[in-house]
Amino acid sequence: MKVKKAFNWERNFSAGDPVLIPSGAPVETQQKQGKTYYYVVPSYFSGILEHDATYYGCRVDPENVEE
Repeated sequence: MKVKKAFNWERNFSAGDPVLIPSGAPVETQQKQGKTYYYVVPSYFSGILEHDATYYGCRVDPENVEE
């Protein structure tokens, strides 16, 4: 799975600027309380962004995911 259309990752938990996630970024799913959520794969990033994606998640809207 991958991101269909580029979007900005607004990291509300961080003082950093928004991060542009390009189309084609790899996406994985997680099941929580019977719901499916979509996230950019943390290993796609490096450094602090990988940390933030691992511990906070870079969520992708379900309509913005393609196989």
